[in-house]
Amino acid sequence: MKSKILSIDGHKITIKEVRPKDVANILANTKEIFGDPNLDVMAFINEKYDLVIELTKPFIVTPDDFSIDELGFSDFELIIEGFKEVNDSFLERALPMMQGVLIGADPQPPKKKKVTTKN
Repeated sequence: MKSKILSIDGHKITIKEVRPKDVANILANTKEIFGDPNLDVMAFINEKYDLVIELTKPFIVTPDDFSIDELGFSDFELIIEGFKEVNDSFLERALPMMQGVLIGADPQPPKKKKVTTKN
């Protein structure tokens, strides 16, 4: 499993690869919310901040004496970049399927249509 350790203001923050059980936990806690195509993500984060922090604990690990609330926006940019690096497989493959499930779409990629021409 991939991981990356970031040092922010002298605190070590570990970014871990998202596991299938993390995805299942996120889906179980947010399916109703993220199934809304008109979702305002920033409003969701503001309203459900504690839930967002709780759901990310398995893959964004901070020291016990440090709260993610203490981070600045530039620090979040470092975390987001680290998350993208560690979770490239999840972001490229699983996330689009997960989004499809949430909005009720078929999670399978569309089949190619056979094209025939007449001479």
